[in-house]
Amino acid sequence: MDINKNVVQSLSNILSVIFVICLLFLPIGIFGQGPDILFSTDEDFFLLTIQPKDENLVEYSAGDFAISSLLPPGCLPPEVNVDALGKLGLNELAISLDEDAVVGGIGLAANEDILSFNGFNFTLWWDGSAAGLPPEVNLDALHINSVSPKNFDFSLKEDAVLPGVGLVADEDVIRYVEGIGFSMTLDGSSVGIPPEADVDAFAILPNTGNFVLSLEGANFLGGNLYDDADLIEYNGSFFMFFDASLNGLPEEININAVEILSQTEVPFWMIITH
Repeated sequence: MDINKNVVQSLSNILSVIFVICLLFLPIGIFGQGPDILFSTDEDFFLLTIQPKDENLVEYSAGDFAISSLLPPGCLPPEVNVDALGKLGLNELAISLDEDAVVGGIGLAANEDILSFNGFNFTLWWDGSAAGLPPEVNLDALHINSVSPKNFDFSLKEDAVLPGVGLVADEDVIRYVEGIGFSMTLDGSSVGIPPEADVDAFAILPNTGNFVLSLEGANFLGGNLYDDADLIEYNGSFFMFFDASLNGLPEEININAVEILSQTEVPFWMIITH
């Protein structure tokens, strides 16, 4: 009887080891459906049963897409496009627009400004030109690091000269810290982003601190071709984070604003990133 108990215990231990090994090597899709993503595109498009406009935000979760209620349709003028996106709180967004526009509650908002939206009202969260951005440039990528003091990363649509940094290119990512000013977060060309490319969407993963970005147009990075709707992870090298075409997005669209809402349904210590 004792021998049988020992055999059963040994088999149980072996199965436990095999199960742990399987956890390490099976794709994360078996345990969850990957990251929850909030994004905007630069044009209207059809996707299954929804038709997002370029001023709408789209949520991706567990393989499904939906127009986000965080920025209800009709809140923004139809001629503008959300081209930068961040989260200020659970239900509060930070956005920037692709062109100057009159926004309810604010008046004229410039495309270098950052607006906040709490589900009901827009406010001017950061005045870009007052902080030192040239008024002719467009802030087209954004990630909020902290709300107070204001601390965020961003990229520009055009090359520009910024106080304390000098000339920055449209493939660079810049940090602004309230009371301190501007500094370089990611020198795009030095890490292999082509100088003709534009970082037009940017986020930071909550669990790893790795960068996630999207580029305007198809580009080669590290020998691999990425489309302008793909999301690319960077941690010293580039690899695919979200393959747009494999997830059903039309080839002709460009993701030009993104926020990662959660890394995955799996605890972060079980994540296999590449």
